[in-house]
Amino acid sequence: MKDRVFLVAVPLEVGGLQEILGSSVIFTGVGKINAAIAAHHAVAQGFRKIVNIGSCGSLSIPVGQVVQIGRAIQDIDATPLCGYGETPFEDDSHQIILDDSLDAICFSTDYFYDAPQQSKYSPSYLKSIQSSTVFDMECYAQAKVCRRLGASYQSYKWVSDSGDGSDWQANCRSGFEIVKDLLAEKIP
Repeated sequence: MKDRVFLVAVPLEVGGLQEILGSSVIFTGVGKINAAIAAHHAVAQGFRKIVNIGSCGSLSIPVGQVVQIGRAIQDIDATPLCGYGETPFEDDSHQIILDDSLDAICFSTDYFYDAPQQSKYSPSYLKSIQSSTVFDMECYAQAKVCRRLGASYQSYKWVSDSGDGSDWQANCRSGFEIVKDLLAEKIP
């Protein structure tokens, strides 16, 4: 289907597949800048339905569980110009609502959360990690690009860790198998 594309951070997350459910896969790279560039590129190529899938961390959801994201927030810190997570001089920048019927919140950050290193993070960052359903490094940026360019956007994340990346690779493989079955049911 030409109007839909899957955005995935790295090939390891989907076993290197170039196509999922008959739709192309674009590998974005890790982080919000790479994610934004890839989302813009996808829309410029004519894709109108952008679906992000990938691994994430969570302090409240067990490893292997899949979550469809309802709302995305970010880690920008421009205080004192505005509150933590808000972009200065932009209206409605604190969150992007993907689906208001879903409760899951994804906190997108350019820091890999490493639980043993609590002292290196700001209190605002830790509060966002603790109060979000999941955390990743791409969702907010992709959602913002899609919102600005008028493309639809969905994000499905599987929990690969809780701040310990030691089993990330193995957990990615098993998480993708779960999300693949879910997508086959949910996405026509």
